[in-house]
Amino acid sequence: MSIERSKKRTVLILLFVVVLILIIMLFINKKTARESSFITEGRKKLAITGEVAAASNSSSLIYCVKDLLVEAEEENIRVKNIKGNIVWSQKLQCKITGLVDTGQSIVIIDSCNNISYYSLQGKLLWTYKSGYDIIDFFTEDNGSILLEYKGMTGSLAEIFAEDGSKVGNISVENAHVLSFSAGDGAFSISIIDTSSEVIKTKIITYNLKGDILWAHNFDGIIISKLKYSKDNRLIAIGENRAYIYKSDGSLQEEVEIEGEITNIAMDGYIITIALNNKGKQYAICYDSNLREQSRVEIKAAPSGIFPRRNNFIIYYNDEFLLLTNKGELTAKFKSNIDIGKVYMTPDNKVYVVSNRRLQMLEYSK
Repeated sequence: MSIERSKKRTVLILLFVVVLILIIMLFINKKTARESSFITEGRKKLAITGEVAAASNSSSLIYCVKDLLVEAEEENIRVKNIKGNIVWSQKLQCKITGLVDTGQSIVIIDSCNNISYYSLQGKLLWTYKSGYDIIDFFTEDNGSILLEYKGMTGSLAEIFAEDGSKVGNISVENAHVLSFSAGDGAFSISIIDTSSEVIKTKIITYNLKGDILWAHNFDGIIISKLKYSKDNRLIAIGENRAYIYKSDGSLQEEVEIEGEITNIAMDGYIITIALNNKGKQYAICYDSNLREQSRVEIKAAPSGIFPRRNNFIIYYNDEFLLLTNKGELTAKFKSNIDIGKVYMTPDNKVYVVSNRRLQMLEYSK
């Protein structure tokens, strides 16, 4: 009898230990699992700490970079900081038609095809007058800019470095530029063929003299986004695939993306993709090696995405969500005005462009 009781006691103890282990594992899993939806409000609170509005109600051209609101009206440009003070102003020769930044500078394009390159502090760094009508332009945070012109049977393009030196002069027959990215000692473009009824795109990589280093053709695929990573490899995004190319053009990595991409943004450190998969919307973050870092469910396709190294922002017209690359919700902010754009600076300040005004948000203590 004592042997029987001993066996029963042993079995009960073992069952108790197994149940205890299962409970502990479930508890740990619950604590460490990534959030699948944005139900919580985030770990931190954001509050508006600064705001500046454009002087004109509707007629001027507005562009925002860092804590500056740039306003162009006819030939005049006015730059205000977040406190509403005019930092600098200038009058150009012709009507301003385009504004864009290259990280630390502002590029102004006018109706006479003049390119004026200013520092954020208002110093004129260089100017250039194009002999062609500009139809598009692409910029990089390292100061590079690509100007695309309409040619007889396709596009012409010129690429400039931050100091104003021309680092490329290219012609693409029967094609137009879709994306541009500049790396260390090279730059790449993706183009779409306009001469065929079948979709054809191509990636072309050039050295700084404008000579072709390598090229790849894609049939039936649109390569819509290019970006050089922090270690100078080229990341290319297609409709349902992502690619990494080494400097010699050899394919290092190819990853299939399941679902329909609705938005995408890259910054050299992370790639954030919003997609629809089987009726649900997700935000997926990859590192520069195309390794998935997080996948979280979101309420709908976002208006835009802004990546910043280890964080990214998903924004809609009435709110935005700040997440880490691991999918943790840092902050959620509901806006009482329509959101047009959201971006974040290295000092962790968040800026919202809305209704011709710029708002600065900071973490509240």
